[in-house]
Amino acid sequence: MKEHTLALHKDQTRAIEELEEFYMTWLDGQPLSVDLSITQQQRIRQLCLGVPDVEYYEEDGEEKVRIDFDVDCVSPFYDRFREILDDLPEDEPVVAFVESQKFAAVLTEKLNRDGVSAFEYSGKTVKTREQDKAEFGSKYRVAVIVIAAGGTGMSGLHYVAKTEVWFERSVDETNNTQAEGRVDRLGGVGQVERHYLLDEGGRAAGRMSEQLEKRRALAKTLEVRR
Repeated sequence: MKEHTLALHKDQTRAIEELEEFYMTWLDGQPLSVDLSITQQQRIRQLCLGVPDVEYYEEDGEEKVRIDFDVDCVSPFYDRFREILDDLPEDEPVVAFVESQKFAAVLTEKLNRDGVSAFEYSGKTVKTREQDKAEFGSKYRVAVIVIAAGGTGMSGLHYVAKTEVWFERSVDETNNTQAEGRVDRLGGVGQVERHYLLDEGGRAAGRMSEQLEKRRALAKTLEVRR
């Protein structure tokens, strides 16, 4: 296992800080965190993948946020992924895991545009994904797997891929364990080499949730009993 700690683009950092503030509320001068849903945790981690278009809007009286990635988005994670590919033997098959379905589509398009044959395996590709999986290692060099899909349908990859790159891990550890198990070569021909891409602030690894929990606990200890 190899971990790669990356510096984020300044626009990414700014977007993350704005989103963290969006998910915080202040009462009587003390920080009190709101409960972070799985969706909210995913959004914060997704911002580490690249510089996104972030839109804050109101719907049915509730403030919401929309995150989208353009194929030309700046992504330190993508740049490191290309370095990993370049360091491997030419055309060696690689599995790339992401949790964001939106970024999976962008990653696949960026790779194909840069001359690296890739296919996306997710809920959006159900019509072609079995055929694409069958051609992994011949027609396609990179399989871009949305973790939730990889947890249930990627058995057999261990006969093809010896290298995985995790752009992000699911907030659901069961999905992570299942996805790893589908391509784990332990007891087989060999063992998969796993690369984990992390940002220097630890946000992709869930630091935001941990920090909010600590702030919540601190706020409770500072409550004035009446």
